[in-house]
Amino acid sequence: MTAQFQYFDPARPLPGLEGLDAAFIADLHDFCANYGVEVCLVEGLRRMTVPSAVPALVTVTVPPSRMKNITVRKTPVDDYVSALCIMILDDEVHSYVQWDRRVTVMQVREAMAAVDAEMAHCRHLLTGRRQPVYSDQYAPPPLEVDRFFARKGKVVVLGVGADPEAVRHQFDRPDDLTIVPDAGGKGRHGLRRTAYHEDGSRVDKIAAKVLERYGVKSQADIDRMPRDRLQRMLAEIEAEIGKDG
Repeated sequence: MTAQFQYFDPARPLPGLEGLDAAFIADLHDFCANYGVEVCLVEGLRRMTVPSAVPALVTVTVPPSRMKNITVRKTPVDDYVSALCIMILDDEVHSYVQWDRRVTVMQVREAMAAVDAEMAHCRHLLTGRRQPVYSDQYAPPPLEVDRFFARKGKVVVLGVGADPEAVRHQFDRPDDLTIVPDAGGKGRHGLRRTAYHEDGSRVDKIAAKVLERYGVKSQADIDRMPRDRLQRMLAEIEAEIGKDG
């Protein structure tokens, strides 16, 4: 299953997102932008955990980004995407809110109120506005190498334009990871456990043989490939890699 996608419409909230209105979205962004911590080496991104009944990780984009994106995920973050919904906001740059519906809006509201009460001394004396104060108490835990790289030889392909060095430092043991240049093609780098990096040549050879069987000679061939055929090809590559692994 995939994440649900829609344009933000407070009059028709998805189940579990009752109470998600424009005022709350703006307040949540301000909350994390001021109390969150800067993601290591990633300019324009702040993140914090909130002490809700279902612990949540909130991430927002801040200047120099023009967008004001918000992501709310159950923590520790997992690969269960069917609970996610993505709502495009009606602003000039089409910011979005990505929300994990296993965390309710009310739970986040209550957690924000508790943190605001604790951080009351950090508000401006005249305006009452939140001021930037980053507390280790709400700093997000690092990503776990053992969970993300449980399968031997696994390569995590990063998003287009992502700084691989910055992403590497989001993990609990960054020195255990090695950057794989152009792992996903088109400039998309990846990460692999350093202990398995020596297997890279074997993996590349296996992938090349399977690609040859499928008649793939370029990234364009992959881009044009029907989804079911692409899935079969990737499954064959993984199966071959897993042999003797």
